[in-house]
Amino acid sequence: MPSQIPESIHTIVYDFGGVVTAPLITGILSLSQRIDREVESIVASMSAPIERGSLGPLAALEAGDLTETEAVSIFCKRLELTPRDLHGDETFGEVWLRTLGIDQATLTQAQALKRAGYRTGLATNNVNEWRSIWLGLIDPHLFDFIVDSSEVRLRKPTMEFYLELARRVNGTQGVLVLDDEPVNIQTADRAGFGTLLWGPDSTRSRRDLERLLP
Repeated sequence: MPSQIPESIHTIVYDFGGVVTAPLITGILSLSQRIDREVESIVASMSAPIERGSLGPLAALEAGDLTETEAVSIFCKRLELTPRDLHGDETFGEVWLRTLGIDQATLTQAQALKRAGYRTGLATNNVNEWRSIWLGLIDPHLFDFIVDSSEVRLRKPTMEFYLELARRVNGTQGVLVLDDEPVNIQTADRAGFGTLLWGPDSTRSRRDLERLLP
């Protein structure tokens, strides 16, 4: 649903996980079935702070503070699994990104918008070691810029992340941010961006986006 909409939109900024891909819960549900652990346990293994007052391992991985090997070690210890149990002969990033998959209809819409003259970008909490994997799933030339948490060492929903995004796009006027996390939308609103909360029904969200554009 639309939140804050600029009068004239010239740049559309996509989130990766949950907008360009299927909702993140899709990956967690699939992982739950594969490793025989409850969804709540998986979420806790990824998000519970490593130590008092610190980030959880997934957030620390996205911030560039942990390597994939270090984060996976924490996941496995908490879930009482071996790395092989978690991701087999592949890396965890390969398994996780394949499980999420790409929403091709959303990419097709983005391609059409780019052809129509809109500037397009990605603003994502992501992992440096996964970059070649997820870029291989999309056409990297589709996006004029990418702000990746693991590169800038800042994560959504911090205001600092959105200030970095504003710097990349030369301000917030005319820029529409798409994200599936309400807390990210709230910070983007406060930073002065236009925003659209992307729902689990991506068909409906694409229609919402179309209605906002001339």
